[in-house]
Amino acid sequence: MSTIAAIGMGLSPIGDVLSMKQNGSPGERSYVPYLSMMASSLLWTMYAWQTSNILPLGLTNLVLEILSGGYFIIFLLVSQSRKRWNAILASSIVFLTIQATYFYVTSDVPELIEPRLGLIGCFVTCLMFLSPLVTIKNVLETRSSGSISKSLAWGSFVNSVLWSWYGILENNLFVIIPNVIGTVSSVLQLLLIWYFPPRSLIPTQQKLSAKILPRV
Repeated sequence: MSTIAAIGMGLSPIGDVLSMKQNGSPGERSYVPYLSMMASSLLWTMYAWQTSNILPLGLTNLVLEILSGGYFIIFLLVSQSRKRWNAILASSIVFLTIQATYFYVTSDVPELIEPRLGLIGCFVTCLMFLSPLVTIKNVLETRSSGSISKSLAWGSFVNSVLWSWYGILENNLFVIIPNVIGTVSSVLQLLLIWYFPPRSLIPTQQKLSAKILPRV
């Protein structure tokens, strides 16, 4: 069930990505959630390889890596030059850091490889769940949640709740901690979406209100 939820979370941004491709622009959206999902999935795939946990951990994160990589590429293709180069620079730094970290961890004492990779994966997953909140300043200034993906927020919520429960059953803090943070982060995103609806929805809501109000 948790595996299905994780893949469901990976599939949840498809609507937003198709909208970006159709409009030829990312709009208010940020590349950070896609990049952080790529980084987190890559680290957990490495962890799965080292711990021989190919199913379900390895396969699940490999699927997420492919999906998030596709989203990131589409973001680059539809972005203006400045956003595109910012995203390329950030992704280069992230993946060089992951590569260096992996070689450092795996070249040390074998008994320490698993806990160290798990700790790093836990930290990066926390960043992945918190990444949509990088636009919170923009949301408060514009009073519009257009930069937050509603589908990804719901996907993260369901995924985080189920994996938190799985972590509790397995007594695995590497699973519990990031997913509890993911649950809190996704709830905050959903509250922001509810309180500050995207700009495209505001005119519709105003029209509905006008129809409901009685004429004097």
